[in-house]
Formats: sequence, C-alpha cells, structure tokens
Amino acid sequence: MKKLNEVLIFLLSILGIVFMVKYFISGDIVRALISLCLPVLMFLPKLLQKKIKINERLKLIYILYVFFLMVLGCIFKLYTTIYYYDSLAHFSFGVGCPIISFLLLKKFNKYDRSSIFFNVFFLLIVTLGLSALWEIFEFTNSKIFDADVQHVLTTGVTDTMRDIILAFLGSILFSTWYIYKAKTNINGFDEFFE
Repeated sequence: MKKLNEVLIFLLSILGIVFMVKYFISGDIVRALISLCLPVLMFLPKLLQKKIKINERLKLIYILYVFFLMVLGCIFKLYTTIYYYDSLAHFSFGVGCPIISFLLLKKFNKYDRSSIFFNVFFLLIVTLGLSALWEIFEFTNSKIFDADVQHVLTTGVTDTMRDIILAFLGSILFSTWYIYKAKTNINGFDEFFE
C-alpha cells in the first residue's frame, strides 16, 4: 500500500502543477492557486508523520479525499456542475474528521477506550470547529477574490449553515458506529489507527 500511496502522491502533485500552469497562463489566478494547493496537500502527511503516526491506510483515505475534493471538485469543477457535490463533500468531511480527532487524542495520550462519552464529545467538537474554520476560509476567499463561493448573495447564510450541519450529521454517523464498536467490544477500531 505504501508504493500505491507514493505513486498517487506523485501523480496528483504533477497534476496540480500542470493545472496551476494552465490556469496561470489563461489568467485564472484563483484556480491556479487552488491547483497549487494540491502538491502542498499531497506532502502534508509526510510533514505530519514526524509529529503524528499515520498509517498507510489512513494516508490512502486522505489521498482519495483530497482527490475527490480538490481534483474532481475544484480543478474539474464538479462543485459547479453537480448540484449536490458540495453537500456530499461536507457530509463526508463530517464522517472523516473524527479520524483526525482520534489521531489527536492518541497523539496527546488522551484516548481512553472506556471514555466513550469524552471521545464522542471531542470528535463532535473538533468536527464543528474545523467546519467553522473552513467556512471562515471560504468567506475570506470570497471577499479577497470577489467571488461568491458560499453563495451568500444567492442564499444568505443557508449554504454555510447547511455545510456545517451536514458535517455535523456525518460526525454523528461516525459517532454511532464508534459507540457500537466500543459497546460491543468489537476489535478493529483501535487497530484501524495502528
């Protein structure tokens, strides 16, 4: 799996650079900057590896997530061509964000399998916090580049609130799965992070 991850990281980084050049030449600076983010995001797990242990399975999930959001969503513009693509992305973030929460708990030696309530509370709070930070990023991006990424002009705050609620619902789905695994003592959850 390590070789597959390395190949995907290389290919997606090259793809990001190619599209960055293409968009820069065509004068689309916003898409050029978005494309530039792709190689940076591909090397993020390598930078974090020094601080947090990330196994190859989690790296593959991360790579696929970035592919669906950045490559298909931003570069190939599925966010604007498929109506529910943005909602699906925010919901999947809510399902995937608890993985970040558990990595943080493990990193700071705060993960206790018997503290189900604390673990679930922590992952819900981290998901809501990261969702809010993302919406702040989108808002700032809209203001700086005079775009309407959050559809504030067309929907008011509806799009922003829907995004946060969908991420929260995704994290509730993950929490339900986690509680089931923890209550029934089914192994596999902890091993997923090893």
